[in-house]
Amino acid sequence: MNSCTPTKLPAHAFVALGSNLSDPAGQVLAALDAIAALPHTRLLARSSLYLNAAVGYADQPDFINAVAQLETSLTPHQLLDALLNIEHAFGRERTFRNAPRVIDLDVLSYAALQCHDAGLTLPHPRMHERAFVLIPLLEIAPDMVIPGLQAAAHYLPGVTPRPRVFPHRTTPLWQVAARKARPRRMASGTLPRRPVGLSEGPSPALQKRRNQNGSSPAMAIRPDSGQPRRNRQAARPIQSIWLLRTRPRT
Repeated sequence: MNSCTPTKLPAHAFVALGSNLSDPAGQVLAALDAIAALPHTRLLARSSLYLNAAVGYADQPDFINAVAQLETSLTPHQLLDALLNIEHAFGRERTFRNAPRVIDLDVLSYAALQCHDAGLTLPHPRMHERAFVLIPLLEIAPDMVIPGLQAAAHYLPGVTPRPRVFPHRTTPLWQVAARKARPRRMASGTLPRRPVGLSEGPSPALQKRRNQNGSSPAMAIRPDSGQPRRNRQAARPIQSIWLLRTRPRT
């Protein structure tokens, strides 16, 4: 195989996401927000969340999986490094092969590259064997052809077990883009924005990173429409905001 050096930038890439610890759906949604915030990168599409039994090591909780499509000017190795940094920020620990994980991010493909470098093989060598990759991938890219192989849909009949759609709220892509355009830093002691769809707030590792580096203003969900709106209490201290949110509506 050739080296993993793209001939044209920006390029389209697909990334697989998975989690089975500490509110897995919330972890995947928060990771999608983190990927959307990467430099020189635009989130083009993201799949539904899928509930899937663990593969390889069965004695662990079920996984929540998803696939995202990106347009990026990061090289494949830069993208991989950025994903590993997100994993580290979320608190992932690599205890043994196929162990439970708070977040798992894999580069599935990058443009039409076929390559093998230290730590990176493109396309992912097992992506066509995994239903929890193929089904969300085909949801957002039904005509996708795996470089060096056939159309992704060709492999779907032979993969099991089939994951189930996990119901959740997502954010329209135009709102994802709008968030990227907002200033990321905010006053010390105020509440960072929660990723849309989380019921228990961001992961502890991501909350800590946002408290250290700053983030964009808080967002809230209208209970009637499910759409995000500006939280008018965003400038208040964290403790007072959470107290306000726990009061029953009148």
